[in-house]
Amino acid sequence: MRNIKLTLVAALGLLLASFTSAQADGGDAHGGIYAGVNTAVVGFTASGNHTSANDKSTGAIGEYANIGGLELGYAWMGDTFGLDFGGNFVFGEAKISSLSTASGQASNKTTAISLEASDMTTYFIAPTWAVSDTSSLYVKFGKTAVDLRVVGDVNKPTSLDGDNYAFGSTTQLASGLYIKTEAGFTEYDSIKLTGLGTSDGIGGTIIPTTTSITAEPTVAYGQISLGYKF
Repeated sequence: MRNIKLTLVAALGLLLASFTSAQADGGDAHGGIYAGVNTAVVGFTASGNHTSANDKSTGAIGEYANIGGLELGYAWMGDTFGLDFGGNFVFGEAKISSLSTASGQASNKTTAISLEASDMTTYFIAPTWAVSDTSSLYVKFGKTAVDLRVVGDVNKPTSLDGDNYAFGSTTQLASGLYIKTEAGFTEYDSIKLTGLGTSDGIGGTIIPTTTSITAEPTVAYGQISLGYKF
C-alpha cells in the first residue's frame, strides 16, 4: 500500500511539472459544474485480530461487489492545469454476517453478528492535467464516511471513516457529455467489536466480555462514470 501512495505522489508531481512546461490546448473545455452517475466493481479486504481470554489469532477476509452512485462537482481549469472539487454518493448497502459460538453452559448455542454498511460519501480534490480539448488525467485525494449498523451482542459503532486515493482519465465530448474511468482504493480506520457479555438466561453468555475483534478494512475499486458538464 505504501508503494501505491508513493506512485500517486509521483503522479501529482508530474502533473505539477506539466503545468509549468506543457502547452496543451483546450483546457477550458474541461471546466465547469458537472453531474453524473457511476458504477464500480469493488473489492473489500480486511485483516485483523481476534482476542479472547485464552486465544489470540490473526486472519483476513475478502469479498467483491458491484455498486453504483452519483457524483457532483466543479472543475476549475486553466490552459493546462486545474483542480476538481466534488463528491461521490453511494446510497446502497452491503452486509457481512458471521456466527459466534457461546461458552460455558451455553456452548451449544450460537448467535449471529452482522455489520451493515450504507450511504457511503466521499468528498475529494483532484489535481487535473488537460492533455487535449477532449482528454484529461487526474489524481484524486478524498475523505470517505460510511454509516454502520451492527447487530449482535457487541458494541455498536455507527460510522467508519477512511482516506481515498485514486487516479483516472476523463473524455469530454463537445455535447457536454463526459466519460470518466478511475481506479483507486480507500483505507478505513480500524474498527473494534467487543463482546458485551449479555446473559442467555441459563448461566452462559453469548459473547464473553473478554472477546474482541479488531479489523483494518481496505477497499479497492475500478469505476466508470457517465455525466454532463454544464
